[in-house]
Amino acid sequence: MRKNNLLVLALIVLSLAAFANAQTVPAGDDLWITDSTSTYDTLALPAGYFGAGSQAYNGTVNFVGDPSSGNRHDTKISRTKAVSLATGSGTTPLVVGELRLKSVAPITVRYDDGSSQQWDVYVTTSPTQASVGSMTISGNASGGGFDSTLDIIPKFSFVLVSGLGPIEKGREVRNLDFGSPFVQKFLQEQARISRDRISKGIGTETDEVMAAACQVEPVPVDPKQQTPTTQLPTTTDAAAPTASCGVRLKGNGSWGWNNGRFCPFPLSELALLARHGVIPFGCR
Repeated sequence: MRKNNLLVLALIVLSLAAFANAQTVPAGDDLWITDSTSTYDTLALPAGYFGAGSQAYNGTVNFVGDPSSGNRHDTKISRTKAVSLATGSGTTPLVVGELRLKSVAPITVRYDDGSSQQWDVYVTTSPTQASVGSMTISGNASGGGFDSTLDIIPKFSFVLVSGLGPIEKGREVRNLDFGSPFVQKFLQEQARISRDRISKGIGTETDEVMAAACQVEPVPVDPKQQTPTTQLPTTTDAAAPTASCGVRLKGNGSWGWNNGRFCPFPLSELALLARHGVIPFGCR
């Protein structure tokens, strides 16, 4: 009888342990495949960006995933902290480990002399400033919902496809890294102008996007580890920005388990004039 009681007690303990584990979403990586039918960004590039005589470009660009060799996914987001659901919800930091997008079609850049060029557009994350965020997960052992926020600091690469425009030698590829100090300084000034226009009641939708884009907390990347540092570096530059300019994406959806793996269901991450539609990879 005593052996039976011990066996029952052991089973109860194991059951409680299993329930406790099921109530915790472990840290891990979520892999995504970009949905090209619902992913876009609005680009506004000044005159002269593509060389002397190039006109300003303003347009919405649709994107598709551009996976690295051997992969099917194009986006990887890491949940860096285990989340306990004992109280119903919890929050984990997010780090964008991989983002690889390519324009569905080239953009057309026109020149003052009447010529034009075709440029493919590629998007990755900045190599100098981290793209981070957070995810609040709610529910119980069987599943639930989530809300996420990601501050993407992008790097745009423009690659010449064709055209007869006046190309400068050696500039067939143009990179626009939002994490670089030069670009950040330019964007901060544009954001100041936009906020001023909004305060005067003459702001446009573009002004609202620009003002909102420059409210991201800067998180530099450790060049040795390629991960966000925990402390911002000290600086003697009094004019250094206290916020960065990027794209703040907000998403939500539901989640469940697939063979013991945390699986968030399809969602779209939205920002003003931008959207990233994704499908979870490896979840059925």
